[in-house]
Amino acid sequence: MSKRKITGTNIESLMDMLANNDGMIRQKARKSSVALGKPAVSSLIKALQNSTSDQVRWEAAKALGAIGDTRLISPLLKALADSDSDVAWLAAVALSKFKKTAWPPFITCVNERWAEL
Repeated sequence: MSKRKITGTNIESLMDMLANNDGMIRQKARKSSVALGKPAVSSLIKALQNSTSDQVRWEAAKALGAIGDTRLISPLLKALADSDSDVAWLAAVALSKFKKTAWPPFITCVNERWAEL
């Protein structure tokens, strides 16, 4: 069985699909991004942090949670403050999958935000 080569163009196409108005297309793009795993992570983080679309950030948070790489803890912690409560919720759900590994950075994040008040 041959593997398709993963290119930046493939990932860009998936990110474009995440912004589609059709929920089924967004779901397919999310699942394909999860299947790609590590090569899609950087683009998903950018989408989570920079997209003006709640739907794109929602899909990115869900995909990153499904990928489950511990390097994603920091971007998911930042997403807890997302303007859309559904995105923040999905970031929290994704963080819960990391169990105790996410606790120290979570506590640091909370302490930093508390100090800002």
